[in-house]
Amino acid sequence: MRKYFLKSTILLSLLFLFNLSFKKGALANVQLVSPANGFNSPVNTVSFQWEKTDETQNYIYRYEYSSYPSFRIYDASLPMEEIYSHTRSFPIHRIMYWRIAYHPLSTFKKIFGYRSNMRVFAIDMDIPEEILQEVEEMNRVDSPTEEPEEEKKEKVEEKRHYEKRENTKLDENILQEIEEEVVVEQRKYFDSNIKDILSLERFTWNVNSNITSVLGAETSVDEEVLCKFDVLKGEYETIFCNIPKVEIIKQQQYPFANVFSVLIEGKQKRYFNIQIDNYICDFHLLKPSTWFKCNRKLESSNIFTVSPNIFFRVTYDGFRQIPVRSFNSQDDSFTILVGYYRDQNTVLELIQTCRIVNREFNISHKEEKYYSLSPNLVNIDSNIKKPFSFPFSKIIGVTQWYGNTAYQTPHTGIDFGSTKESVLAVEDGQVISKGWDSYFGQCYSGGNFLRIQQSNGMHTVYFHLSESYVNTGDFVKKGDVIARSGNSGAWNCQPLGYHLHFETRLNQDMNSHDNPVKYVDTDWNQVPTLNYTQYPGRLTGENPHPGR
Repeated sequence: MRKYFLKSTILLSLLFLFNLSFKKGALANVQLVSPANGFNSPVNTVSFQWEKTDETQNYIYRYEYSSYPSFRIYDASLPMEEIYSHTRSFPIHRIMYWRIAYHPLSTFKKIFGYRSNMRVFAIDMDIPEEILQEVEEMNRVDSPTEEPEEEKKEKVEEKRHYEKRENTKLDENILQEIEEEVVVEQRKYFDSNIKDILSLERFTWNVNSNITSVLGAETSVDEEVLCKFDVLKGEYETIFCNIPKVEIIKQQQYPFANVFSVLIEGKQKRYFNIQIDNYICDFHLLKPSTWFKCNRKLESSNIFTVSPNIFFRVTYDGFRQIPVRSFNSQDDSFTILVGYYRDQNTVLELIQTCRIVNREFNISHKEEKYYSLSPNLVNIDSNIKKPFSFPFSKIIGVTQWYGNTAYQTPHTGIDFGSTKESVLAVEDGQVISKGWDSYFGQCYSGGNFLRIQQSNGMHTVYFHLSESYVNTGDFVKKGDVIARSGNSGAWNCQPLGYHLHFETRLNQDMNSHDNPVKYVDTDWNQVPTLNYTQYPGRLTGENPHPGR
């Protein structure tokens, strides 16, 4: 009897200590400094900085980056001892994820045992809010990096020897016998998957019926359960998950100058039901059969109606990503505009990422579905209305057209000969920047300017303003009065005549400018070239009506 009691007491103590020793842990010694999460770099060379918070020992670091949040395909720098920065260049119009791998220098054996949280940044493009939310969620949900196996074994051995020293008065044979049993059973438990644990008590629920029995109670279920998860001791197992597929209704390809954009319309199921069964281990001190294995016992079964985090990407060549210029969703319908790419015959693929999150049971389930795209080419000049309206409420003539003119090569916009005229927003959009242009210095300045990101992803820029009536961050509607034209700025250090320099850009890059005639919906035959008989150079450039 005494031997049995001693076995029970020591067994419980060792189980508790072993449970602590097998918990996951990581050294919290890396703090990412810059760039910030969601940073949009205007240039393709980015500097990364981090710092350590553990001053007790030295570390070795490696910078890692990937086009995927899972780091399925990634590249990395060479190991760096006590260096806290790294600079490299990336392709433009690309979203990238980065993190720092690290390890104590004293135990480093060419394997990094720890990694920081991740951050996401972009090169010359805006990052969708869905991606930022996904990164934040992954950093919250993902468990810390597990300790290297060698260090874990050392801690287990230390615990084991400590227990032996503290219990020297006990029968060493009894202690050794119990300890060996615990080690074997704990190894089996922690090295196995939950679904592989022996003698699991399983419950089968009719999850497809409208009335589901939950622990003897009748619970009404309005829709079919599409995903089911089992939870045990804070860890979940996916039993099944059938996330609804996307129904693509329309896909059209539009030409813009020498590049193409795609419009996708479709339907997705925004709300559906999931079932979460929460189990506990049925442990009884007086039942030795429950000591070394988990006899699962259902504690609760729960039905949740969820609206998963869903976002889309469009790729070509297997992995290259095309920026999403705009995304709109209402109920089960969505519209995506992506661009730009240069080859009309590029093979495109739509990727749907769906993440189901339940904080109560610590569930974060992610799935991706892939859809091949074959968009029909639409002639933007004849079959679709141009996206922008005229920047004034009346027809105003031009003093310099877009393109290679007699005065500039190239001239990046159209100069309208306006004198203190009200300037209108040409489409719905958001004011991205406002200020004084000094890019080419004081002698070649655009003066007061506004830049607006339009609803189709393009950017419009207004220079030489005398006044502006909106601020950075403001949303504007087509036809809103946003500014007054003027003569601010300078050319060759000389004051300018009154005019509006108006640009249309395919994106925020100043080198993505294109002829506004292609995008402004007006009868350009009614827009004259001002005083061209006196200044014939004004007829040059991409004049829509050459000779006048």
